[in-house]
Order: sequence, then structure tokens, then C-alpha cells
Amino acid sequence: MSKILEIKKKKSSQGFTDIRVVGINTPFKGITITKIPGQHGNDEMISDPIHAENCGDSMQFVLKAPGQKTFYVSGDTVWNELVELALNKYKPDIIVLNAAETAYEGIKGSSIMEANDIKKCYKLCKDAKILITHLNSYPHNKYTIETMKIFVEENNMKDRVIVPEDGEIIKF
Repeated sequence: MSKILEIKKKKSSQGFTDIRVVGINTPFKGITITKIPGQHGNDEMISDPIHAENCGDSMQFVLKAPGQKTFYVSGDTVWNELVELALNKYKPDIIVLNAAETAYEGIKGSSIMEANDIKKCYKLCKDAKILITHLNSYPHNKYTIETMKIFVEENNMKDRVIVPEDGEIIKF
């Protein structure tokens, strides 16, 4: 049995009824969802057998609907050419970055976006609102909500970068 069929069978047993593979412009209730590959972990992490099991392939999504803002969700990925290509191609109005920056003993870099990647996104996507997520969620995260708010303020990005509180609802 293929992996996709195994997943569909498992999810069906959990009560899910609309299970589909997301690709390019996959329709769902008036929205098109486009899956874009991502890389969970830097090159060093995914080549290290100890970390490779928890790192590797990930995904980003672009959501579009007629008359609505284009929405991009980074997922657990590092900043790389795939991210830049997606941002340049889809020109999202709203961007969600998992950018808490992780720190693991003995490994350089992060398994998700780093604070400096927020600056790259801010410069690249000059009209987009950027939400920073994944904060306060794991002990290996370098940034918390409080420290990220300081970073955003110190780098003069408060006009378009939003660091929501846990449970906060953001409306556009």
C-alpha cells in the first residue's frame, strides 16, 4: 500500500472525510492551495544522522481566493531559494513565518527561520504584513514572544511585522 493510501486510511478512521493530496492550485471550498517544498533544518542538520530524523523535507503553502488577500505560510523551513522563489512568484499580502530560531548543542544554525530572515522578508516583500509564529512553543527556540517584539522594534519593523500574543486573533 502506498504511503498516501496509508495516510488516507488512517485519517478516514479518525473521522476525516475530505482527504486529498495538495499540489499546485489544489481547490478547496473556493480557495486554491499551493504546496511548495521546504527544508526543515539547515544543510548541516539534514546531513547529520542524529538530527536528520527530525529534519528534512517540509512544506510551505500559498492560499489564494478571488477578492481576498494572498496568504503565505512558511511552515517549518529555513530561509532558502525555495522561500524566496515562492515570495517573489506569489507576492503574498500576508506572510506567516515560523521564525523562533532554534538552538541545538553542537549544531550551527537553526531548523526553522531565524530572526535575520525576518529582515530579509521585510525587505523583499515591501507591502506585506508579516506574522511571526512558533514562539514560546519549544524549549530549543531562541526567541520568545517578548524577545521577538524587542527584536522587531530594534530593527524598525513594527509597521508591518506582527508578533501576536498566544491566543491573540489578528484580523486583516
